[in-house]
Amino acid sequence: LDCLRPTTPHHTTPQQQSTHTKMSSTNKTQGTSSTSSVRLHILKLHENPIDDDDGSYTKFDAKWVIDDQNGTSSPQIIDEALNQSDENVQQHIIIAPGDVLFFPELLTGAGEFEGVRIAGERITQQTDDDDYNCIPLYKAGVEYPVFPSTTLQTVACNNKRNLRAMYEEVFETMLRYQGDMSMSDVLGWDSVVEEFWENPEMEIRRGSSRACTGVWRIPLNQCLLLPNKDS
Repeated sequence: LDCLRPTTPHHTTPQQQSTHTKMSSTNKTQGTSSTSSVRLHILKLHENPIDDDDGSYTKFDAKWVIDDQNGTSSPQIIDEALNQSDENVQQHIIIAPGDVLFFPELLTGAGEFEGVRIAGERITQQTDDDDYNCIPLYKAGVEYPVFPSTTLQTVACNNKRNLRAMYEEVFETMLRYQGDMSMSDVLGWDSVVEEFWENPEMEIRRGSSRACTGVWRIPLNQCLLLPNKDS
């Protein structure tokens, strides 16, 4: 698992546009057809990823995992009557391997994809106190998408060209959330978008890369699910 240290992060107030979008598509690999789906989940973290006491970035050096209590817990939503979040008002969601999670508060201006994480395969995390099932989160680029090296295996995709059918609409929805942008705005030209999807960039693992230190356990039932007008 890889770690992410952002440039100077700060909290931003997201437009109340997007939350939980399911994108379905048909992939053809070696002459067979299969339907694959990835979902977009737009969430506010349960706490500031920057340490409030000393402003440190230790959480960004950790492995990020979502604890959804083995698929039984849900994030909070805004109680329209109170116009605030309420732990008793929740919406059930399922985070599947390969899904895209977008945290608007992680945006710093460095790039439109710095708030994006891609869900990995469910794992068992061991601690001194207990063992729990959780979903690891992988970074997915900063200025443009960079798929985690595990993505092809996670979504059972044998050809990375097929990632377009699975992720293009999700990325476009996430960019519209940020202010009616598109992949063409991010990459510069429509022709460059075509080139990107012909050969999507994958993370390159290097033996000298900095190791993660610790685990940041993110309880899903304390996160806030943000509304999505596109859903």
